[in-house]
Amino acid sequence: MSEMKLSPELVAGLHQAVKAIDPDAEDSGVFCQYLSAVIGFQLGVHDMPTDQKQEILQQLYDFSGQVLRDVEQQRTQFEQSEPASDAQGIWRPQ
Repeated sequence: MSEMKLSPELVAGLHQAVKAIDPDAEDSGVFCQYLSAVIGFQLGVHDMPTDQKQEILQQLYDFSGQVLRDVEQQRTQFEQSEPASDAQGIWRPQ
């Protein structure tokens, strides 16, 4: 399998394509439902035993969970590495 090229731009493009068909997909939850439905649809049209499809579906679920954990970890690391912003306002001694 080739290396995946997952990026914010790819996800945004997919999101735009789905929103063009269903404006309700502006909501991230609805968008994710479409992505899940596409996976089910793709597996459903393949000519293979149902138990094999279920196994693939489980592997995809596990893979999605790993991606979720990786993205959350990257976001946490980024947020922790951001420099503190300069405070603004007026300070008066007591």
